[in-house]
Amino acid sequence: MAERVYVASDFHIGSGQEDGERIIQLLEEVGREASLFVGNGDIIDLWRNTVDNIIGQPAHQALVETTRRVPTILIRGNHDWALPRFAPRLGLEGARVVTHLARDSYFFAHGWNFAPIQRLLKPIFPLIRRWYPHIYQNLSPHPQELKREGKEDQYVANVAFIHYQAITWAQREKYRAIFLGHTHCPTNINTRNIELWDSGDFVDSFSYIILEDGKPKLRFLK
Repeated sequence: MAERVYVASDFHIGSGQEDGERIIQLLEEVGREASLFVGNGDIIDLWRNTVDNIIGQPAHQALVETTRRVPTILIRGNHDWALPRFAPRLGLEGARVVTHLARDSYFFAHGWNFAPIQRLLKPIFPLIRRWYPHIYQNLSPHPQELKREGKEDQYVANVAFIHYQAITWAQREKYRAIFLGHTHCPTNINTRNIELWDSGDFVDSFSYIILEDGKPKLRFLK
């Protein structure tokens, strides 16, 4: 049987911005078809809601069921960096929670660490993220927030910077491909013998990646 790895990011379950029905639709497909599910960051939005309010939401319950049926790896994003502390309460103890994932010549990371302000203030950001998330959010606006505020040029520049830094890092570390989320910009770029795959989001792109026997494809839900 062919290995089918589903990669998706930025569900933002609990944010009030997510499309819960499409998240459930994808997770039902994952349950039927996947041999592995990789949630590449910001699957749960612990910035915009509390754990108690997130528990039991339909998209959250679908995620819990998925982790019980399909081997699942959840990569920590900036909005769910605290996931290791809250995974048992969220019913996600069956998932493996990591900061990144390396599989052969492929590397998976949420992508926030390639953003400009994170690179500059990286030594103190773990503390800010944990104790003062709203300050962190003001210091480092999410690329998608720039888009929503009508700052399209700044959004495009921010995404381009993140993708460039990710490709440069992957080339230096001798990976063949790097898989990101964070930007809410579904993309496939092939340059400098590196493939970059950005899985997009489930706020307004509704995109994800399938790797079938190691060959990635970017897909969109209707």
